[in-house]
Amino acid sequence: MSQAQPLGPSDPREIGRYRLLGRLGEGGQGVVYLGEDPDGARAAVKTLNPAGMRDPGLRDRFVREAAAARRVASFCTAAVLDADFSASPPYIASEYVEGPPLAAVVRDEGPLSGGDLDRLAVNIATALVAVHEAGIVHRDLKPDNVLLAAGGARVIDFGVAQVPQAQGERTHTSIGTPAFMAPEQIGGEGIGPHTDVFAWGGVVAFAATGRAPFAGSTVAEVLNRVVNAAPDLDGLPERLRAPVAAALDKNPARRPSSQDLLMELLGRKSAPAAPAAAAAAAAATVPAGAAAAPTRAEPPAGRRGPGPVAVLAVLALLAAAAGAFFLLRGGGERPGSEAQATAEGSAAPDAESAPASPSPESTGEPMPVPEFTADHAADWEGAVDGALWTLQVGEGDRTATLENDDDDDCFYELSVVEGDTDPSVGLTAEVTETGQGEECTAAPADTARITLDGGILSVALTDAGTPALDLRMRPEAD
Repeated sequence: MSQAQPLGPSDPREIGRYRLLGRLGEGGQGVVYLGEDPDGARAAVKTLNPAGMRDPGLRDRFVREAAAARRVASFCTAAVLDADFSASPPYIASEYVEGPPLAAVVRDEGPLSGGDLDRLAVNIATALVAVHEAGIVHRDLKPDNVLLAAGGARVIDFGVAQVPQAQGERTHTSIGTPAFMAPEQIGGEGIGPHTDVFAWGGVVAFAATGRAPFAGSTVAEVLNRVVNAAPDLDGLPERLRAPVAAALDKNPARRPSSQDLLMELLGRKSAPAAPAAAAAAAAATVPAGAAAAPTRAEPPAGRRGPGPVAVLAVLALLAAAAGAFFLLRGGGERPGSEAQATAEGSAAPDAESAPASPSPESTGEPMPVPEFTADHAADWEGAVDGALWTLQVGEGDRTATLENDDDDDCFYELSVVEGDTDPSVGLTAEVTETGQGEECTAAPADTARITLDGGILSVALTDAGTPALDLRMRPEAD
């Protein structure tokens, strides 16, 4: 297809039963190819790179992604068609969705309005009902993960989805995209279906206005607004203002469930009692520091999901909506794009792909809130290959910027996602923004490991597990 780039000399020509037609994208996990099976059906074939194969955490995430996607009704996602984790390279083949991401449509054509906007809100809410009915929390719903296909919006990329296990497996709660993260993700207080509902509010507000409701010029500013500021809903149609505002409530207990949200959008005021699957999804909340099976407080009265009959009715309504879903302003079909690769292949790896570190999880002790401590608070400096780097850290901060003093265009913005109260054990940070200076271009990075021992702050940046920059820093001289 026109969106796929030609295969390179080192690319395989076949993976499993799929003949490869081109490259759709490349990211932290590996390459996403456009494949074709013997019957001519096309698929997005996502592979795991050699670094990922050696990293148990990243490999587990890859396996979990397939498991998560398979548990969700395929009408609202890119269905998993095939997966082989013993192949070389391991791969997941999913339905190739023709259609651009919501982020690109809004950027190129402007905000949605009228029926286009209403149908989008209903489609995404219905997708969340299916996700939560499967006992899953997506955790990274954002405009790049919503594809506007001819048959209706599809929610994709379950690479960071939480798949709760019977024994109450815990997950890192901070994973997400800053502008669409819920306050509980930022504060490490536990996630659940309510976290996806918050993201729904942000995505719908973005679709209607062209901007995130908690926009800011830096990650730190965005996170602060998510936690402390009222959402910017100027320009949101009145008919959507109440459900979006409710979804963006800072208190997760006051947000509607995805089922009640959908009922409201469809004109129903309440929903019947929740089935067992919805209860399992509600139990997916993982409070920070909980060592036992994850639990969640009962939702407020009247906020329960639909029973089996109601769910079937909702799905029937969705099928009717999908048939009528035609977002094109001109009536023609949107061209296909590399949107699926953008969402599935180029997202930065999360904290689970960072180097493993000792964790209180194995002892059952509470996980500390990931932030810089008083020991880290200083203006640090260090040199490597003749280049001077500085890092200003404040106590209680969760972000800091590593800057190259010789190149104003080169910097790495680091956001802490995992850590220990013992500085020598260290913190793991995501590289959430990178400058385009020569030094940064020569050393791309997606994660950083920060340790402090004997007055030396070590900052080790890696790119998909490959060392990129290794600094030893001391406090700046007065």
